[in-house]
Amino acid sequence: MVLGARLDLRALVQTRDDLLLFALLAIGTTLVPVTVAAIMRLPRSSGLLAAAEMGVPSAVASLGLATGALRPGQAAAIVGAATLSLLVACVGAVRLGTRPSINPRAPDDEG
Repeated sequence: MVLGARLDLRALVQTRDDLLLFALLAIGTTLVPVTVAAIMRLPRSSGLLAAAEMGVPSAVASLGLATGALRPGQAAAIVGAATLSLLVACVGAVRLGTRPSINPRAPDDEG
């Protein structure tokens, strides 16, 4: 993936604040869509599938590094949490794919 920025993943684990940022973003990007799915009475898997985030976090990291608004560890935390959200979305997709059909096919109207 080309972000236009170089991410320093080692910087992510050098400070506690950056690790905390990573954890909170990872939890938040998963918890919000799963909660919305529950409120809407959808399967939890639907919420997991909706958790995929990559575009905006990548842009934020790239611009933040270019302007000096973010430290390398912060940018790595943002993109790392976004990458983790893709894994969560994959789990949701697999779980949805293995669920029985919600709307079973109607029996044939033959005679």
